[in-house]
Amino acid sequence: MTFHSLIPRRSVSRSPLARGSLRAFWPLEFDRLFDETFPSFGFGAPAQEVPSFSPRVDVTETDEAYTVKADLPGLEEKDIQVSLEEGVLSIQGKLDSEKEENKPGVRYVERAHGSFHRAIELPAEIDSAKVTASYRQGVLTVTLPKLPEAKPEVRTIPITTS
Repeated sequence: MTFHSLIPRRSVSRSPLARGSLRAFWPLEFDRLFDETFPSFGFGAPAQEVPSFSPRVDVTETDEAYTVKADLPGLEEKDIQVSLEEGVLSIQGKLDSEKEENKPGVRYVERAHGSFHRAIELPAEIDSAKVTASYRQGVLTVTLPKLPEAKPEVRTIPITTS
């Protein structure tokens, strides 16, 4: 009696990548690089229509306040939303821009699309009624003053001799 396997047998590939010898030298970052660089050539998954990005944010603290600076080049003030809820500062925005340049024999079109959302948890010692935000030359600056009781008190203690 002859037994046959129900699992089809795969043919052995002669490709060095199939054996794993060269695959170890081809990191996954290379695949990601090709996918991001050539999305229309079908190297990987199709590109997202609205990719997200994460702007650089600096948070500094002084005795009087916290300051949050976010680099948001290319955005307009109307495209940015700042909110403070339960000690969490949220900065959101959406970028939709198109630049077209026509020269004799050349047409150049550049588009930028994307959205972001950054949430920064801050200590509860923020005076939310006095929070201010300003936007100038692509930099958003949010100033979050501390409550008076949260400010450090420096007191000189006299030394006595016995």
